[in-house]
Amino acid sequence: MLRKWGEILNKKILMLATASILGSVIVGVPAGFEARAAILPTTATTSSNGLTLGLTAFADHVEIDADSVDPNAILEISKDGTFVDSVIGSGHVIDKDVTQGQNFTYTLEVSSIATKAEAIDAGINATVVKDSKVLGSYVNFSMAAATVGVPYADFVNAFGVAQPASAATVDKTRFRYQTFIPTATTPSKMCFPVYYIDPRATAYLFKGDNRSFDHSPATSKTRHDVIADWNSGGNLTGTPGVGWSHLLVYSNSTLLSDNTLRATTDNMSMTVSYESSTASAFHLHNDTQNPFCGLSNGIFYDIDVVLHRNGTYSVSGVALNAPNHEIWLQDVGTGVWSPVMFKTGNMDCLTPGLSGIIPGCNVTVASSGVF
Repeated sequence: MLRKWGEILNKKILMLATASILGSVIVGVPAGFEARAAILPTTATTSSNGLTLGLTAFADHVEIDADSVDPNAILEISKDGTFVDSVIGSGHVIDKDVTQGQNFTYTLEVSSIATKAEAIDAGINATVVKDSKVLGSYVNFSMAAATVGVPYADFVNAFGVAQPASAATVDKTRFRYQTFIPTATTPSKMCFPVYYIDPRATAYLFKGDNRSFDHSPATSKTRHDVIADWNSGGNLTGTPGVGWSHLLVYSNSTLLSDNTLRATTDNMSMTVSYESSTASAFHLHNDTQNPFCGLSNGIFYDIDVVLHRNGTYSVSGVALNAPNHEIWLQDVGTGVWSPVMFKTGNMDCLTPGLSGIIPGCNVTVASSGVF
């Protein structure tokens, strides 16, 4: 979930009071997709206890197919706990009360009209009384539930909901989120333990990655790869990585020492939200600090991602915009990379100071489209 401001205020302390607003550029994003929320797949089917619930979401409605092995069963359909409609045995229902870009959970319940006394006599102890009446009560016997995402109208118009012919040939999709320092070095601003202080020193610098945006660079500060294996039900595998940090101590132009430490990947996580052979969703979290500077802000992002086998995707969340952030997608089979998002960071967002937080450091990560 998106990081709350209260959490940022509690954790991200000792920052500079002023700084320039950072610049950012997003590439590879079709017009109208800059601030889209991540949504789950537009179709879902589930079966449980003799029930089958099928959902198909469109920009302006959700079509619901309900079926029971008992042709006389009363089937009640609800959306996020609110009653939608009921059918007997099986039926097709259209729900037009939906919002584009939102996920909705539908439940299908089998209810039987029975008096409370009859329910007790039948040994139904774990039932839910749905509607108390003089002659009877609706008693819940079984349930099935599924969640779908309602797509954006322009997304459907621009790209359609059907998979392109090439979709079946995509075996794996790789999602890559990287952070890096673009310059060769960056000022340390004395954010390191006192035992690194050298009386001969005239400058203390942190080593950068000395590069521009690149899908497969030699170095990065952090890298988080997630691969969706579509031939294995969309199985998701996450691989976090952290690069070495270097504290460089100079006497004018002479390098006195190159001190190296490496942060752990303990604060980088991938949580699976959904997996299927056509679409998978996950949550990525990163809060990795400079191992030399424990009081500074760490490299931070907290995002939700949905990948489709047909090449469509959506990313939404929040990040501390330092250092540079980049997102790429790859068709693993062909090796072709596509850019998703580039953000140029403000290194002052990582710097401890007297008080306050820097305007513009907490930024939105949002992108949707086709790669």
